[in-house]
Amino acid sequence: MRKSVPARQPSAKSLGVLPWQRHFWLLVIEHALAGRLGPPELSRLEGFSSPAVTQYTVTTPDLLRSFRKYNVGKPYHRLVRPFGFMVMFQQADEGDPSTVVRVIAPFNRNPAKAARKAFDRDTGVAVRPKQLKTYAASLRTYYNHPEAKFLNGERGDRGPTLRRHVIARSIIHIGKEANKLDIQAAAGVDPDAQIEFHVDLARAGRLKVIVRAVKQFGTAQVAREAGLSRKHIWAIAGGAASATDPTFSKIEKAVSSLDIALARQSLETAEVLDHLRSERERLGLREVADALGLSPSFISRVLSGRRRISNANIRRIKLALRSDTSA
Repeated sequence: MRKSVPARQPSAKSLGVLPWQRHFWLLVIEHALAGRLGPPELSRLEGFSSPAVTQYTVTTPDLLRSFRKYNVGKPYHRLVRPFGFMVMFQQADEGDPSTVVRVIAPFNRNPAKAARKAFDRDTGVAVRPKQLKTYAASLRTYYNHPEAKFLNGERGDRGPTLRRHVIARSIIHIGKEANKLDIQAAAGVDPDAQIEFHVDLARAGRLKVIVRAVKQFGTAQVAREAGLSRKHIWAIAGGAASATDPTFSKIEKAVSSLDIALARQSLETAEVLDHLRSERERLGLREVADALGLSPSFISRVLSGRRRISNANIRRIKLALRSDTSA
């Protein structure tokens, strides 16, 4: 009998990631596949008990001015100078939330060594390494971090994700330089730096969303979901009536709900079809059809894509699945 050979794991270089990133993801995947509750034990990874560090450079006069107190009375070689490299740390969660400090240190490739020279940028007071958040603490909840861009990506969800339908109501241009994002990360939030350039979408663009929804879901379903009359929806979609911003928002919210329901239904259908295929290979087409009370030709056409499976048959198959599981 041949011995099983463990699957070959690609190197970090071939994956285009750093070694620590590969170790992190392998641990997260192992944790998920084992069905363990709670966060994975990240402290067992090498270096994850060290303080989490971010590198930044003093690239602007505003950022340099924030070090005036620190620079007072220091010799030139100890000063924070223009374009000097620094490292930034995060305050540990168990610290007093009313005493938030902005912790920095001279640049050092070794986070542990840099942490020993950390200080509060505003006061110059030294900060102990125990007061700093570690890599393990920073990434502790990453394993179940919700992904807003996708359906089935909330905390506790399992299985494949789906692209979420997004309705853009306006465009906001932001920029690394225009909004001084780097400076705010190091020096704190600056309300005056929040420069936003708004460009409202044309009403024609919003109307196009409604027209598409009416064609896809029907006037009655859109009207029911939006809480408006079919006549009103039909008039707006046909250009015979205008809509106020609140009405547009109400219809757009309804369209988003319908899109989400359709995406979830597509995911459910795909799971049912996958199960049908596996059962057909395991038991045979006729035996599966007899168990479900459906004809073999119907199942064959559904699996080949020549016939659409109804919601009633999806519920019937899911009920059969639950019965098999409980048995």
